[in-house]
Amino acid sequence: MNLEAKLLLKVIMFLYNKNIDVVGEIYSGKISNTMVAHLIDRAQRACNQYKNNELGWIDFIRHLDRENCQILAEYVFNKK
Repeated sequence: MNLEAKLLLKVIMFLYNKNIDVVGEIYSGKISNTMVAHLIDRAQRACNQYKNNELGWIDFIRHLDRENCQILAEYVFNKK
């Protein structure tokens, strides 16, 4: 499997296996507590709107700014 396929599979497995409740864990200590609370709220609203964890993740991710998207990417690709 080439690198692109491995990366794609890693993202898909993250969306499928990680509950959106880990947003607080991902961002805690990396951004302000106020912003962490905002992201947790936004993640929960997205999940509730779609009544689906994976679609909630997709909606949450597509609304992230560059900095917060980078933090999430580091978590997804560097988490063991």
